Amino acid sequence: MNLISNLVGVLLTLGASSAFADSWILENPNPELLKEVESIHGKATEKIVLGDNVFYTISGNNLPEAQFASAEVGEYLQRITDASSAQPNYNIGLVKSVDATSGKKVRAPEGWHVNNQNYKKLHTVATGKDIIVAVLDTGVDYKHNSLKNHIWSNKNEVPGNGIDDDKNGYIDDVVGWDFMDNDNDPSDVQGHGTHCAGIIGADAMKGGLSMGIAPAAKIMPIRLLANKTLLADAALAIKYAVDNGAKVLSNSWRIYSQWTQYDPSPKNLAIFKAAIEYAQSKDVIFVAATGNERKDINKLSNKIWPVGYPGLTHLFGVASSDPDGKASSFTNYGDKFTHVAAPGRDIYSTIPGNRWGFKSGTSMATPLVAGAIALALSTGMSAHAVLEDLVKTAVPNRQWDHYAKSGGVINIYQLLK
Repeated sequence: MNLISNLVGVLLTLGASSAFADSWILENPNPELLKEVESIHGKATEKIVLGDNVFYTISGNNLPEAQFASAEVGEYLQRITDASSAQPNYNIGLVKSVDATSGKKVRAPEGWHVNNQNYKKLHTVATGKDIIVAVLDTGVDYKHNSLKNHIWSNKNEVPGNGIDDDKNGYIDDVVGWDFMDNDNDPSDVQGHGTHCAGIIGADAMKGGLSMGIAPAAKIMPIRLLANKTLLADAALAIKYAVDNGAKVLSNSWRIYSQWTQYDPSPKNLAIFKAAIEYAQSKDVIFVAATGNERKDINKLSNKIWPVGYPGLTHLFGVASSDPDGKASSFTNYGDKFTHVAAPGRDIYSTIPGNRWGFKSGTSMATPLVAGAIALALSTGMSAHAVLEDLVKTAVPNRQWDHYAKSGGVINIYQLLK
């Protein structure tokens, strides 16, 4: 019996315990064996190279229509292609936000975080010049009046000619990429990514009460988050940002076991970790929100990802602080996985349609830290030194003992001195 008929026979006899995955991720399969498996599907796989690891996504749509046990299918696909692993291409979901007023607390003043970190003084030392910060989020309103002068432009691509001029695999990606609709318009209709982008680099709003922390940095819009965002999308987005010159990746999203219908274990998320390791190998910093579930991540048996990964030197976890320097009521924490705290409650920033508004969450603290890192990198500091000194120069606060490695809230001016 040849490989193809053997594969079909096994799939038809598998027991029914869960719905078959829409697609699968194969890690380092044998290319020749993979070609034979592909012929069953009638659709080519997508290749994702992350350092020494090569992943392929392969559609499950053309396999027999019966319901299969996903674990058994994965084991068989792994064996039949001689892959290191075969896992479903899981849906990682959409970011969840918290209420801007954080429960019963009175809303903080517009732009309190600007005064808290003394932006005007910061900008006499560093501006983030020549540093690209990728915002991997719901997209960015890159035509926003307060953002349009701060958006990254792909100088190697000719706008609108329908040609992949720079041969990076993406046609007319002049201002970034939409990994949900697979096109060159990473616009934001939900508002979350635009708000994060403004925290990094927006022009000062009317009256000057709020502004971006790194005004000379360039923001690379990447639309990644939607109702159906798959693991392979995240890996591709990270690789795109790194390969196109981003030195800081701002990630105000996470994978949490209580949101999923699967086990978000390191084994199941192998491609995600490999993508972060790829960024690390290129000396790119991956800044990640701890999340808004009021959890001690140290004590969680099922971790929140990506901050739950141990041993990644360029992965930097961020919790949220209030105007008084204490932990926000919603923030996750835990000094094994959280590096610093930063202003995250009632942050006033850009929203689509040339507007400004309040949002709260570790989602807001994360781009603030990403922008601070851009400032420090623009002074010539190394990535290693920036991350180490962000922790060392934080303002101590006893409440943050065991909550964050820094033991307090970031002090960006002290970092830049």
